[in-house]
This record gives sequence, structure tokens and C-alpha cells, in this order.
Amino acid sequence: MSGRFRRAVAGVVACALVGGVALMVALPGAKAADTDHWASGVYPGPCKNISEQSRIDYVNQLRSFGNWRNHPVEVTMQFAPYIGTTNWLTNEEPNALLKCAVYVRQQLHVPMIFAIPMLPQFDSEDATDTTAGNPTLSAGANGDYNQYWAKLAQNLVDRGLGDTTLRIGWEFNGNWFRWAAYLDPSDWVKYWRNIVTTMRAVSPALKFDYSVALGSTYANPFSTTVTATQPGVYPGDQYVDIISASMYDQWFGQPACNDSGLPTGCKTKQARWDNLVNQRYGLAALTAFAKAHKKPIGFSEWALASTNSFSGGGGGDDVYFIQSFHTWLTTAALNLPGGAGVAYEVYFDKNHDNNIQAMTDGAGRDSKNFPLAQTRYKSYWSAPTHSPSASVLPSGVKPTGPASSSPPPSSSPPPSSSSPTPTPSSTPSVTPTPTPKPVLARNTPLFSKYSSRAKAKKLSKQRVSGYIYVFVKPSKTVSYVQWYVDDSKRRHKAYRLDRTNPYDLVGSKGRLALPFRVGHLKHGKHTMTVLLRWRSGGRHIYTVTFSR
Repeated sequence: MSGRFRRAVAGVVACALVGGVALMVALPGAKAADTDHWASGVYPGPCKNISEQSRIDYVNQLRSFGNWRNHPVEVTMQFAPYIGTTNWLTNEEPNALLKCAVYVRQQLHVPMIFAIPMLPQFDSEDATDTTAGNPTLSAGANGDYNQYWAKLAQNLVDRGLGDTTLRIGWEFNGNWFRWAAYLDPSDWVKYWRNIVTTMRAVSPALKFDYSVALGSTYANPFSTTVTATQPGVYPGDQYVDIISASMYDQWFGQPACNDSGLPTGCKTKQARWDNLVNQRYGLAALTAFAKAHKKPIGFSEWALASTNSFSGGGGGDDVYFIQSFHTWLTTAALNLPGGAGVAYEVYFDKNHDNNIQAMTDGAGRDSKNFPLAQTRYKSYWSAPTHSPSASVLPSGVKPTGPASSSPPPSSSPPPSSSSPTPTPSSTPSVTPTPTPKPVLARNTPLFSKYSSRAKAKKLSKQRVSGYIYVFVKPSKTVSYVQWYVDDSKRRHKAYRLDRTNPYDLVGSKGRLALPFRVGHLKHGKHTMTVLLRWRSGGRHIYTVTFSR
């Protein structure tokens, strides 16, 4: 995200933030579809120091954020440097980032999205600097930098990151980066195509994220027609895997109304959300374009903003924004057939310049910035309540589990958490008879819709969809457990071997199970086989049938 955007671009309503995937406008009366879930993550700050300690600290920050919201982080995002020299793609700092990404995958099984600059930014305050010798869009269009992009792709492959999502030249339709598309629209498009073609030749599994700045009108990100007044710069479906955007709770320079409707001329929470959706090149336009081109949408940057942020245009402690965005995410793919859906979102949990956005203190504790909105976020994004949405995910992402969706935003602001508690009735209370805790079946595959394994049932003869959490409860001590999916005769390598309790099909993070993605399976009947090797000798094999 650019500080320049906040300082210089008055009138731009929402800045760009995503590295990923597609949002859809909710249509009333649409029937919910059988869908998967988006991956949810955080940007806690940079991981750029080459030391091992910086990587350890970064992993601890991701863990702390997951613990804070009661749901593990499933994706993260980092910015490659863009203040530097012509070897900006292959110098020491980008390679330090790759080491960080490798460490995060090893420790947490979490992928890292990279925001990669198309050009270095020699003067961080001058997006139009074309001093002789500085890299340019025209040189990129001519193929002069292909060698650097090929080397970067090879570096990714060499480190086992050849399936990474790359957010190339993010926020290109603004005016604050040297790769701003409006400066040279035709060459920008040619350069983007060169980058994608060059890197895919090295690693076809790389994914390319076309990341727009919502509300910025210097170039039209949703058109291929180049005009003098509004150049369309979409490079074509074959060169784009994901369409993403940045989104902050801000209306640049427009103050938010307080509870008394002040200051004069302020914008209400409902009006601010409507503006994010309906502004030129806003959420509605992003959705329609992604749907038409069958591309997933992502949000690699999104955040709350204090009322002093964005030249006084931040929404403050805005519960309505959190509720509305969550509703948008959970209804997007369900209600717009034909669209690829939402792949992931990354909360920008870091204050930037004069903009206050962090919900935590970086160590897993509440910040003092947004007490009501933070509470609402945790209630929606926690393990039991994170909701379904889309089917397209970045490689390696382990998405969230299913749950109930949030209520749609009404015409009035959502109630605050400080609502008065109802006065209890004077009728004497009767102590209810406690409900016996259900006894789980032993030695057979069980499944739950919650990562906590709550409300588990036998998997046998069940019809399941989305994401489920599969585990087994042995009746006595085991040496190990082996899982097989659609391999009841065990003719192939086990899906997973587990020697540690709890015995989960996909494994666990701390006390929480990791999800099994049913969407990977074909529609119809399937088998799940569990082999328990008793420590006392012998084994137990149990196969159940279930359907998708």
C-alpha cells in the first residue's frame, strides 16, 4: 500500500489491496450453492531481515494473530522491495523474503503471496521519474528485463515456491508508483504479458494476481480498450489467474459521522459502505468483471481505519464495515453462478504512515484502536463462525471451515456491544437437568464442521460438502494411525500417517484440526479407511462409505 495514495490522491475513494480472488454482489432470493471456503490471513508487518530470528519472529506473529481470533492464519502476504537499483528482483532483500516464505511454509504450512514491483522506485516521492538509466515500462515491453523475471522464477522454483501467487505491479491504476499504467498504457500491457510469459516458461504453476486500486480512475482496470482519456489495460484472460483489490474502510477526506451525526457534512456508515461498493471501479465493478471473465477475487490488503486516517476519511471503530464485508464475502460466490468466487483475504494489521489500521498489538493482544469492531471481527472470523464462499485458492492454501454466515447489513447500523442487558424476570428459575455429553464412537472415522471437532458424527453414510474435519478416537493406545481415501484395499501410500493424538486426517495446528477439502473429490460415493496399529500388538481396520 502506498503512503502517496493517502497524501496526494484526494477524491480517490478506496485504495487497492488484495492479492488474490473474487467477490460477487449478493442477489436477493438466490439459492445457496455447494461451495468451498476462502483462505483467511494477515499481514503483520515486513519480514525482510536476512536473519533467522526475523523469520522466527514473523511466524510467531502469525501464530499470535491466529490465537487472538481463535482461527489459524491460512495465508499471508509480503512486499518485495521497490526502492533500489536495476537488480531489484534478484538482490539480497528479495531473496531474504523467499527464505521467510520457505520458513513460514515449513512451520505453519501457510503460503505467502508476494507483491512484486514492475519497476524500482528510485525516488519514493516521484512516480513519473524517468531519469536516463532508470528502468521504464517501454524497456520492460521491449523485453529488457526478462532475464530478471526468469531469474526470480528460478529462485522461487529452487526454494520449492514454484506455485506461489504473485501480485505483480499492484495498484497499477493509481498514480503513486513508477509502474502506473496511465503513464504508458500500451507498454504496460506488453510488459505485463512479457512478465507472465517469461516466468511461466520457468514455472507453469505460478499464479499471477492482477491487483487493482479500488476507486482509482487513472486507468480502467476492467477494459482492454485503450483511449486517451481512460486507457483500458486488462492484459487478457490468458495472462491473469486472479483479480484482486485493496480495500480500506475509508472515504478519502470525507469524515465519518459520530453517534450524534456530526460533524456537519459527514458520511454515515451505510453511505460509506455503499460508496465502496458502487463507486467507479468499486466492489460492484470488480465483481461484475471477475464474474464475466470467470476469475477468482482476492483481498491481500484490507483493514479498518481510524477517523484521522486517510486525511480524516477513516471510518473509525466501524462495526458496520466488518459486518458488511463479512456478509459480502459469505454471499458472493453463493449468489452469482458463473463466477469463480472468493479465494482469500489478508487483513493489513499494521499501522502505515499516519493511518491507524492495526487490530492487535502484534503480540496477540487487542489494540486500543477499534474495541467494538475488533470484537465483531473475532466473532465472525473465529473457528466456529467463519463461513463458506468460493472454490479457487492459491496453491498450498488450507482454507477455513464452514459455519453460519453473518446477518446481512440492514438499513440501520448494527447494534453496539454496549446494548443494555434485559432485566431478568421475577419468575423463579428452574435448574435444568444437564444434557449428558455424547459419547463418541471409537475406532471409526468421525467428522465435524468445526476445527475444534465439536458436534462430531460418524462419517459412515453421510453426505458432506465444503470442508470437514475428520478424525478417529481409538479405544486403546496406538502406535500410529494410517488414513486412506478411496483406497480401501490400501494398495497405495497412505493419505497420512499420524503418530500423535489427536489423530486427524489432515493434521492439526495446536489444538485445532486442519480441514479436509471435500471439493477435491468427484460428486458421488467415496470411501474412508482408517488403520489403527495397537501398541499392544495387532491392528484394527475400518472402512466407511460417504458421498459428496
